[in-house]
This record gives sequence, C-alpha cells and structure tokens, in this order.
Amino acid sequence: MAGWNSIIFEDPTSGHPMLPQVVQVMRCIYTAINPERPPPFTVDIWWHSLSLSYQVQESGREPSIVILNLREGEPHQPAMDTHFMINLNTMRVHDKFQDHRFPVPQEILPVLGELKEYVRSTVRGRWEAKEAQNRETARRLEKEREEQRNRVQAFCRGLVENGFIDEDDASHFSGDSLHCPVCSARQTSCNMCKVISCSNGDCEVSSAIPIVQCSNHHNTKFCTSCLELPGSLPRLGKCPMCARWFCSSELQWCIGRPVSNDGTGLSPPNIDVTRLHSARPLSCRTIACMDNSRENGKNGRRCCNARCWSRVGTATCPDCITQDSFACPCGQYWT
Repeated sequence: MAGWNSIIFEDPTSGHPMLPQVVQVMRCIYTAINPERPPPFTVDIWWHSLSLSYQVQESGREPSIVILNLREGEPHQPAMDTHFMINLNTMRVHDKFQDHRFPVPQEILPVLGELKEYVRSTVRGRWEAKEAQNRETARRLEKEREEQRNRVQAFCRGLVENGFIDEDDASHFSGDSLHCPVCSARQTSCNMCKVISCSNGDCEVSSAIPIVQCSNHHNTKFCTSCLELPGSLPRLGKCPMCARWFCSSELQWCIGRPVSNDGTGLSPPNIDVTRLHSARPLSCRTIACMDNSRENGKNGRRCCNARCWSRVGTATCPDCITQDSFACPCGQYWT
C-alpha cells in the first residue's frame, strides 16, 4: 500500500530493541486464540515474521496509524500471509483468517503502548533530523548568497575605480544582480578565487578582468592570475593553432628544457629548476590542430631516454631541441 513504512522482525538475532515486545505480543495473541496450542517461541523468516507498519501525518511529525502485523508462512510455499493485524490506534485485533475482530488482551496494552511510542519517536526523530538538515541547508545558502553579494559589491567598486561606471550607477546596482552593469550581459566568475567579470567578450569589463573558460567544459573557468597551478601545468591553456582554450589535459605541452642541470635526468614541472621557458601549449588534441602543428614545425621531438625531461611533457617545442638536432643534453638522441 502506498505511503506505508515498515519495520520488519524476522531475525531473532537482530538485537532490535523492540524485538522482545513484539514477540511478547505475538505469544499472547496466539495463546488467546488457542490456549491448547503452544505459541510460537520467536520470530523467523519462514514461519512467523512480524512487522510494524505505519503511515505518517502530512506534517511529517507524527504517525497517523500504526499496525502490528503477525504473518505466518504457508506450508510448502515460500510465502507469508498476514494472520493478525493489531491496530495500535484503536487497540483492536483483526483475525484475517476468520475475519473476526476483538479487543487487545489487557495484559499487553502497556507493551503495545511501548511499540506505538517507539514508532512515534522514530518518526519524530526523522522529522527533527530533516528539519535540522533543512536549517543547515538554508544557513549555507544564505551564507553563499551573502558571500556572492560581497563579491558583486567588490566587482561594482572596481568598476567605479576604473571609470567603467559612476557612483550613481553603482548606488542603484543590486548586490543580487547576476548581470554586468556596463552591458547587461551575464556575469561570470573564476572557479578558484570567485572574482567576477563579464561573460561578454566584447565588453570592456571582460578585458579589464579577463576570465577564460574551457571550450569543452563551459563550467571550467579561471581568471588569468589563477591559471598557474604551482608545481604543475597551468589549469587551462590556449591552443596556438585554433586559438581556443582547453583544460591542460586536452593540450600537448612542452614543459621547457631544464638549463640548470644541463637537461639531464627527469625534471617534472614540480621540480624547481631553471628552464628555457615556462610550460608552453603546442596544440590541442584535435587531429587537425596536431597535424597543423607538425606541418608547421611547431612540435619538436622526444628523447629516446625514458628518464629524460622531454618524456614528462607530451611534446617538445623546436626551441628546446639542441642545435645539432641529434643529441639531447641528457646524452641520448632525439627520436
């Protein structure tokens, strides 16, 4: 039935805190129906499985109805049928096999009250946890909104200081605005430092506060001061062939031949050595740009030495090839 929740008791070793109570109720009901027959000893997955089923009020704070179901296994059939339904709201039992209803025996009324209170506390605990989560989410969102307002205000102050807008324009600009006060295009921001600029490449604001984004991943955006990642390749690079920006993994790079150690040994970008030049993108990984780069002599060669610095980058630029074009400074040869 839609909207029902269940707590199932079918493992006698589960250690569930309410297991003794539901077993006590089960034994009492079976004894009341047939005093001559020994009642079930405990729950199990095959013959006597019990469950507390309940629905929750629309407010989510309280259960609207709680039912204890006593299910029995069918001989030679891997199935369970509900024999008794005990309504913990009305404290009446429905024998579904005989279609007979009768009041709950007085001796188990306190136990059923414990079960009902357990369900109530479970529902209330979940509601309180959800409310706490909602409050935390609201607090986090408000903090994010306040931080965004502060960044927009800093953005607006910078535009005033650089003469893009005047004080009167700034005073009427909302801190919740998502648009550029100069051209009304959408704002954009750096993923790292969160500095705000204009997304319109033709707007003078975008030139004053340059933010570049990956051509393939439009949510990957960095201001030029955050492009450099200490100890590694820049986060983004511009392909010299097609002039589009890409994530560093989508470009071929020359990391620059080391000159402080004569170019010998492995020298990844995170090693602080003097280089002929900083990391330089040679082309993106599209076939057209890679072919164009090779045809125009933009890409050099790699050394046959697997431990050479040239093996760390994905390619080597012509500037880093030694003048004889054969011998690498590491003592091996260019392939």
